[in-house]
Amino acid sequence: MKLLKRLVFLVLLLLLIGGGVAFLMLDGIVRSAIEKGGSAATGTATTLDKADASFFKGAFGLDKFAIANPQGFRSEPFLALQSAHAQWQNGSILSDTLLIDDFALDGLALNLERSAAGNNWDKILDSLKKLSGGTPAKPAEPESGSGGSGRSVTIKKISIQNTHCALHISGQPALNGDWKVDVPAITIENLRSNGSTAEIAGKLTKAVVEAVVKQAATSGKGVFPADALKDLESGLKEVGQRALDDMLKGKTDPGAALKQAEKGVKDLLGGKKKP
Repeated sequence: MKLLKRLVFLVLLLLLIGGGVAFLMLDGIVRSAIEKGGSAATGTATTLDKADASFFKGAFGLDKFAIANPQGFRSEPFLALQSAHAQWQNGSILSDTLLIDDFALDGLALNLERSAAGNNWDKILDSLKKLSGGTPAKPAEPESGSGGSGRSVTIKKISIQNTHCALHISGQPALNGDWKVDVPAITIENLRSNGSTAEIAGKLTKAVVEAVVKQAATSGKGVFPADALKDLESGLKEVGQRALDDMLKGKTDPGAALKQAEKGVKDLLGGKKKP
């Protein structure tokens, strides 16, 4: 009897240790997937300092996500996020569709720049435009043993608060300087996506970047130089101004046209869909 109890205790201990290792690895997997997805969406390096995913709490958090400026521009990020938190419905965690009630982003800094190298927003928006159709951007490299097309995720509400935008103009013959505006809160409703964790992260990055740049252009009227604002609005039209307006009203799926860019990215968390 004592031997049996010891064996049961040993098995339980191994399971607990194994589970602990799995959850420690989960944060790293989520972090890697978000960085890959963000890079595929924007065409430039993205970094995330920390991901805290907790299945038990039905929540996860992100700290210090940054999208680097394209080559040839200032060293500061194109967009930097201080923190983000999400709550999902626990009953959906093992289903094919994960339901997230609220995804809150807090503390964004958007740095727009015009220099001798051109406009940094053109580089980023061009990459997002490629994901919306035409020539697909290069997706994140697949890992060996990739399994299927992943799961589906529905985010009922994305709220973006405390956003500040700066416009930097340098190396121009007529006008140089810095301008800043505060961007009001943004709400995106009913974002639906499927695929691997990296693919979903790419779609989410695309939706957030486009919404923030659009709102910054609106807030910059009367503050930013007219010609720079005109170029910014022109870039937004290229990725679909009407689609952005509908997205912010919850009328469309901002990731529906990204399928060409998603092929080959590993499903890091979802696995194969059920037949």
